[in-house]
Amino acid sequence: MHTAWRAAGGTPDFTAWLRARRKLVVHGGGESRRLPRLRPLGKPLIPLPALRWSRGQRLDQTLLDLQLPGYHRLLAHAPAGYLALVASGDVLVRLGRELPPFPEADVLALGLWVTPEQASSHGVFFLPRSHPDQLAFGLQNPRRPAGANSPSTTSASLTPDSGS
Repeated sequence: MHTAWRAAGGTPDFTAWLRARRKLVVHGGGESRRLPRLRPLGKPLIPLPALRWSRGQRLDQTLLDLQLPGYHRLLAHAPAGYLALVASGDVLVRLGRELPPFPEADVLALGLWVTPEQASSHGVFFLPRSHPDQLAFGLQNPRRPAGANSPSTTSASLTPDSGS
């Protein structure tokens, strides 16, 4: 964000620039091991075919093209104090019709409920089952030993980091 502020002229000061308008940061870093031929593009710019059940798509669309409407919807839904949305560039989250109210918070993390098998190859938020609105901890690519009942997967719910 500092680079974007400098590119915009560096005035007013960084804090004033940040508060002037909401910012969207799409994180597209990391090595694309599953799609090595697309590494030079970056994950958000990988081409995606038109989705059969959707309208208004293009044959030359990218993952980012499909992500942006949802990200803009999240920003529009957020309370006035939210300054930025930092989103993962390698996941497409399709939002439901209704969004829950967002609390006033310094950081709000959004994710999807998944099985331990699905979570094993993603960044994951762990939420206590007794308080699913609170973050217990996060892990990158958590692994559960075969046949083991790991406390991290039996006492907490798993939600991959959607980056939002």
